[in-house]
Amino acid sequence: MFFSFWIFKENVFFKFTNLIFILFLPLFIWPEMY
Repeated sequence: MFFSFWIFKENVFFKFTNLIFILFLPLFIWPEMY
């Protein structure tokens, strides 16, 4: 039970960081294009 909860928590954390990466990546790419 605790182990499955830990996996779920890690998965949510990974998705959250991935979402932040996708949102902030254009901010780093756009200055390079100009």
